[in-house]
Amino acid sequence: MTTHTTPATTPTTAAAAERTGIKHTAKRAAAASLLSATALAGLTSLTGLTGTAHAETRPAAQPATNTNTAGSAAGSAAAASAQKVVDTALSRVGEGQAADGTSAFGKWYQTTTRQTGYATAPWCDMFLSWAATQNHQDHNTGRFAYTPWHATWFKNHHRFDRTPRVGDFVFFDWNGGHTIAGIDHVGMVTKTTPHGTIHTVEGNIGDKVITRKHHNLKNIVGFGHPNYGA
Repeated sequence: MTTHTTPATTPTTAAAAERTGIKHTAKRAAAASLLSATALAGLTSLTGLTGTAHAETRPAAQPATNTNTAGSAAGSAAAASAQKVVDTALSRVGEGQAADGTSAFGKWYQTTTRQTGYATAPWCDMFLSWAATQNHQDHNTGRFAYTPWHATWFKNHHRFDRTPRVGDFVFFDWNGGHTIAGIDHVGMVTKTTPHGTIHTVEGNIGDKVITRKHHNLKNIVGFGHPNYGA
């Protein structure tokens, strides 16, 4: 399984930006400048969200497969996998960080990636990466700490748009922008309604995991769609 991480650099502590919605553009630019050529190449070469089509030879004596039934079963399995990740994230609602900014999810990310400096870093994306990994879905969701890179990963796999689905990663720009470079925060879609309300679970809001409702797409850049059926 390929693990997708940010480069081995100490992240800029910007928890206040994530809590208050104030972007630290200079800090983000400094962090982005540390992206190595290897990491940049990795964003366009990651696997796990797309597959290679191939032709199958069907024996003449075999009856034709009901593709509608097969497709329905695959869709149901993917939906079930997405719901498991959502349920895992929801199970941590109310959990927060220590007074020094240390979070369980930052410590987990630091340990699993063998990098330093993440224990006290902004942890919204690491929280969702943790939830996906608990359900063996991180190869489909990606495992990141830096939200613009994570959104770029989805976009490079043609799985990024502005239509929400349960289990999606929802990327925010608190200033209402619609570019990946401006992304400040990420959450997970837990429910959608016919009226357009989007229910989410999000980490590092007020230093805790909380649930929220968004009645429009004003501050939403887009949605990353994990291929839970892969």
